[in-house]
Order: sequence, then C-alpha cells, then structure tokens
Amino acid sequence: MAFINSFSTIIRKSNEEIVHIFGDDNINFNFFDKDKNISKKASIKSERSIDLSSCNFSLSKDDSIYGIYNDNSLKIIEIKNNSNKITVKDILNYNINKSDILYPYVEFIDNDIHIFYYMFNNKSNTSCSLYHHYNTNGVWRECKIDYIYNTVLNNFEIVWINNSPIIFYFSMVNGYEEIFFSRFNKYKLKWSKPYQITNSKKSKLYLSVLYDKGIFNITFCENENNLYSVKYINGNIDNKDSFNLNISNFVSYPSICMFPNIVKEKNDINILWVDFNKLYKSKTIDFGKNFTNPVVDDYSLEDDFCKSKFLSNYKNDFQYKSSNIFSIFNDISIIGI
Repeated sequence: MAFINSFSTIIRKSNEEIVHIFGDDNINFNFFDKDKNISKKASIKSERSIDLSSCNFSLSKDDSIYGIYNDNSLKIIEIKNNSNKITVKDILNYNINKSDILYPYVEFIDNDIHIFYYMFNNKSNTSCSLYHHYNTNGVWRECKIDYIYNTVLNNFEIVWINNSPIIFYFSMVNGYEEIFFSRFNKYKLKWSKPYQITNSKKSKLYLSVLYDKGIFNITFCENENNLYSVKYINGNIDNKDSFNLNISNFVSYPSICMFPNIVKEKNDINILWVDFNKLYKSKTIDFGKNFTNPVVDDYSLEDDFCKSKFLSNYKNDFQYKSSNIFSIFNDISIIGI
C-alpha cells in the first residue's frame, strides 16, 4: 500500500492502557484499555491542520501525558495519570502576522517545564531561531540556542541525560545542511556554543538520534547522485562539548529514501526508513560497523502506514529503545520490529 505522512503518537502506560493521538483538522484521542478495546474518544478543535511540525507529546514517569501544539499560540495539553480528562491552556502568545512557530516540543521533568521550537519571521523562509523556554521554581526563562539557516526546515532531536537536554539539528553551512548539537547546563542555566558534527558538504534531510550506553547513534538522509541514501554515524560527546566521531556508514543505496529512524532491540541496532512507499529495515550487531542488506516489511505492502512517535512506561517495551516507530495508519499496530 502507501506511506501516509501524518501526525500520530502512540502512548502505552505502565498498566498497559494505550492512548493513540492523531491529527487532521483536530487533535484526536482514542483511549484503549489493556485489552485494546476503545474506552473513550475525544478531540481538540484547532484553527490549523495538525501535522508533524505543529504538535508534540511526552510521557512522564508517573504516566501523565503532556502535549504542545501551535494554534496561533502555543497551547499545553495535560492528561493526568489515572485520568482521561484533557485540559488545555495557553502557554505562549506571539504576533502571528509577523512570526510563526514550527516543531514545538514539551517535556516535564523534576517539576520543570521545558519547551523548544523554531520561530521564524514570516518575511523570511531561509532562516529562523531555535528557542528553549523553561520554567523552574515557578519562573520562566528564555534562551536562544542558535540562529538557523535552512532551505527545508527539518525536525530537531532532543536527548535527555541526567534530566538535562542535548539538542541535535541541521543548519546550513556554505549551502549544505550539516548536523550541529548544543548541550544545556542545568546548573548554569545556559547552552553551550553550538558544535558542528558533520562536514560532508552534501544536502541532508530527516534526523533521528538515539542515545545508548554513552554513544549517540544518528541517522539521516544524505544526497548521493541527486538521490538520497540513508546514512548512519555514531560517536560520543566529551567534557569540552566536542563530538568524537567513531563510525560513518551508508545503510542504503541512493534512492528516494525518507524518514529514517533508529530502533534498538535488546543489543541490536535497527534502522528503518521509507523508500517508494515501502518500509525497509537494516540491522547491525557490531555497533554500526556493518549493516545487513535492507529487507522490506511485508505489512507495508499490505496496509497504509505512517511514522508514529512511541512513548511507553510498560515494562515489556523496555527491550526496545526508540522515540519513533512505524504503525498501520489510524491504528495502533506497530510494524517493522
């Protein structure tokens, strides 16, 4: 069938209950009991169509669900643990005639609220600012992490280590997207100077990052012969906020690859991506030195599917480590793993 580029989030609580959140003209919620029967449906009306660039959700350790979306202002969604009640409140207003916001992200950690987003001037489509707002001890603070140059605005990725964020993102260097990172110091309440990781002088799209055992696993699509291949790199960040690159490999041949994503299953690292509306998968068992030949997931040939953010506190899911998966469109059936 076909890949559907649509907003979807699948959340599994510690008691096995599932919440499926998906977007169209509204933000829709399907609540499932532990037997996967729908117990409640709800929706939030939005002035904008909801897609991957306008809405994001997180799951706290106590099974509370938090979300953020752009509806001509940034709004916070809260669903407390042991409850299906949805509450919404404004968190940030801005002048929609002058500016706009993309890729809002929210996380509640240690009673602190962290919000990230791109903000750009409506008169410019080649640059924007990457912001971090955080509320600690009841006080809101604002940081500009970096000024981003772009032709196509891609997602950023955030890794949390000891409850402190590290952000990875693309920015243009001499006409090409390169990967940068910056690290937040929660004691000094400031961000490090952005550090450039790649310097391949080739166009890049779609970023996915997974942190495991001190290593940052990163995948993205990189231009090869006017097509795009899936590329994998890994490395670590030292005490001087520099990135030490260990491995750099192509996982696929040049094609029309899109949306690569890393999933760790036990000790194996899997990379999944979309190519010609099919879901492909490759695996490494030697920490990225070698990858298996790509194989097609059979379910992607039979059903429409999409990329979904996946969040879980259920113990049986801990063998998997990833912030995103692929699932049957408008369903909670996971494919590819």
